[in-house]
Amino acid sequence: MDKYSNLDRMMEPDTISKHGENSKNPMSRGNFSVIAFLVLLAVFGGCQKDKDKDKNKAFRYDRVNIGNAKYLISSGEQTKSSTKSSSSGLYDYRKITEDGKIEPVRFIDEHGDTISQDIRIDKIVDVNSDFLFFGGLGQFPYVNEDGELCIYVQLLANKKTEKIFAIPHGFALMPTNNTGLFTDAKGNIYGKGGISNNGMITWSDYEIDRIHKINPVDNTIEEFLLSDAVDDGSMKIDRHGICLYSTPTGWRARHTSNWFNIVLMDEIPSYTPVILGNDGYIYLIKGDNEGGVGLYRIDEAANNNVKTTLLSTNNDLGSIIYNNHVNNSLMILGSTELHEYNIAGNSWRSFPLPALNGERFVAQNCFYYFDSASRKFSRLDLNSYEVSEISVSGYEIREVTTSLYSDDINFTGMRFSDSRQVAGTIDASGKVTIITESGDNNIPVGNLIPLN
Repeated sequence: MDKYSNLDRMMEPDTISKHGENSKNPMSRGNFSVIAFLVLLAVFGGCQKDKDKDKNKAFRYDRVNIGNAKYLISSGEQTKSSTKSSSSGLYDYRKITEDGKIEPVRFIDEHGDTISQDIRIDKIVDVNSDFLFFGGLGQFPYVNEDGELCIYVQLLANKKTEKIFAIPHGFALMPTNNTGLFTDAKGNIYGKGGISNNGMITWSDYEIDRIHKINPVDNTIEEFLLSDAVDDGSMKIDRHGICLYSTPTGWRARHTSNWFNIVLMDEIPSYTPVILGNDGYIYLIKGDNEGGVGLYRIDEAANNNVKTTLLSTNNDLGSIIYNNHVNNSLMILGSTELHEYNIAGNSWRSFPLPALNGERFVAQNCFYYFDSASRKFSRLDLNSYEVSEISVSGYEIREVTTSLYSDDINFTGMRFSDSRQVAGTIDASGKVTIITESGDNNIPVGNLIPLN
């Protein structure tokens, strides 16, 4: 059996597992919501019968032509797009290849044909080194074997093989700044979950939240229900499958291999700074019983349980913690100094606290901070922790992205000399290189996503 084909089999009982409060009871509140949704889906139809199915052979999403892409780029408005066959107001995504060519993003079906249905892409997320997430409120129509027009809500695409893994009806991931999408050591992808209804996503807004775990190789999906509301969507899932989530009364922890055992962590208040380290472990800062401040790690315990491990104490630790991927360390801002904790060596270094303002962007060897008011960048070197300023004149910078593969800043905005909408890069010296600019219609370039 081709592991990439017939992705709706993910909805069959042998490929879906549910975990959560009273999950063995089919009428528990979490499962009742899923059952109610499936009933509605049966009544109103997750797929619509094509009136002339003989003209529409069955097709499913097989791959997307991103293997040679260096960037993905979108227009800032809904316009006629190369990713669709009509001008019904859908978003325009294109790719920029390694040799600088701008080409359409095309979805290919299992027959090798370009999918000509209307396709709307609202959000693209760089999940990890292997996968891209296509979704948001996007709609990806396909025709099943019965000639019914159906809709996938979200897709995962392998950057190297270009193969697509469709997330089936009834399931959806929510990639946000607070929750994000997480990958464990086995390559499973996790995200806070919602339910989908023929192309529209509804996020659970009552006290039972859910996590969806997707194995994009085996085409399986698992749902984990939470009995406690997740406070402000704060959630971390580490490389071992440990889920740490914040509730209004404090943090909780569960292991996906021992889901029903809730580790109450009331001694860790919900405002405790927590970070998922580059090494795949969860770290946090909290006070100890003797008035000191400690750096802790969340670890596995016996029988797939969870425990906290005190790594070190430092009474000047503040509430802002970052990953330093260059030195495999943690950066913690204190009251007067920046403290670096070396994970492998269990040792500290301290530096004068740098003056940094603006939104932070992570690059290959540095952090950039962009102050939108002054249109200035501050560059923090992750080896020396020295700060340098980069001033860009001649452009109104609107959207900024960076990549772990380069120290260049990727930006979109407007060129003052001719009011042209542009996308380009800025190097460490401030040199601007324009990658592309809008045509005669001068539609704003909305987002530039570096891939490698």
